[in-house]
Amino acid sequence: MTVVHFLVLIAGVTAGFYVNTIVGFSAALVSFPFFLLVMNIRDAVGLESIFYLLSSIILTFKNYKLINRKVVGELAIGIVIGLIAGIKLLKSGDPIILKKIFGVFVLIMVAYLYFHNRKNKHFKRLGILFGFAGGFFSGLFATGGPPVVAYIYNKIDENSVMRASIIGALGVINMIKAPMLIYSGIINLPLLLLALCLMPFFILAIILGHRTYNKINEEVFRNILLLLLMASGISIIIL
Repeated sequence: MTVVHFLVLIAGVTAGFYVNTIVGFSAALVSFPFFLLVMNIRDAVGLESIFYLLSSIILTFKNYKLINRKVVGELAIGIVIGLIAGIKLLKSGDPIILKKIFGVFVLIMVAYLYFHNRKNKHFKRLGILFGFAGGFFSGLFATGGPPVVAYIYNKIDENSVMRASIIGALGVINMIKAPMLIYSGIINLPLLLLALCLMPFFILAIILGHRTYNKINEEVFRNILLLLLMASGISIIIL
C-alpha cells in the first residue's frame, strides 16, 4: 500500500466516523467512497465493520444511560432475524433490484418524516418490521441504518435520547455482524493490522464528533439527520 493510498484511508475513517459520532449513523455513506478508491468492496466492508464495531462499543458505553431500551427492544428481534436473512441472501446472489427498492423506500420515509410533524401512532406496532429491514439490508449492503433511524426518529422527541437510541440499535447490528464476517474470513489479520494503523485517526474522529455534537441545537441536528437519510437513499439507488 502506497502513502497516497494510506492517506485516502485516513480521510475516509476520519470523515466517516466524525459524522457517525455526531448523528449516530452514516459512517459508511461518507467513508465508503474513499475506501473503494484504494481497495475492493470485500476489504472495504471488512474494514468498515471493524471500526463500526469499535464505534458501537465506545458510543454505546458513553450513551448507555440515555438509550431508550424499550424502543431498541422493539427493533432488536427484527434486526437479528433480518441480519441472518440478509447475509444468507447475499451469499446466494446479487440482489440489485432489492437495493434499488430499498433506496426508494428510504426516500419515501424521508419525505414522510419531513412533511409530517406529528408522530405516526401506527409505528408503535412496526418495530419488528423496521428492525427486520435494518438488519436485512445491513446484511446485504451494509446500509441498514435508514429504517432504524426512521423508526426511532418517529418515536422519540428528545435529540440526546434519539441519538443514543440510534447508537444502541445499530450497536445490536454491528455486534452481531462483525463475528459473522470474522467467521466468513472477510475480516482477517491483514485488515486488523491495517485498522490498528488507522486507529489514531478513528479516535480523533470520535473526539471531534463529540465536541461538535455538544455545540449543535435541536433543529440543526434533525435537519442533518434528514439530510443524511436522503443522501443515503440516493446513494443506495445510484451506486
